[in-house]
Amino acid sequence: LKVVTEYKSPGKPSKVTEYGATGVISEYTVYEYNAVGMPAKTSTYDFTDQLKGYVTTLYDAAGMITKVSSYGPTGLLKQYTTMDYTY
Repeated sequence: LKVVTEYKSPGKPSKVTEYGATGVISEYTVYEYNAVGMPAKTSTYDFTDQLKGYVTTLYDAAGMITKVSSYGPTGLLKQYTTMDYTY
C-alpha cells in the first residue's frame, strides 16, 4: 500500500491517493476548506473516479464543530452528529 498526499497550503491536504499492491489507484479523497481554512467537505472516490460518499463539517463562530454529516454517492444523507457546547 502506498499513500500520496498533495497539499495546496502547508498542513492542509487537498488530495490523498491510495495505491494498491500493484501500483494502481484504489481510491482517493479530496479535501475542501471553508473561508477561514477549516475542513468543510471530504469526498472519497473509487479507482474509476466514481464518488463513494462525502462528509460535511459545520462550525460555530468560535470555530468549534457543530455538525458532521455523512452522505452517500447520490447525496442522500446517511447519518449526522451534532455537538453543543457551553461557553
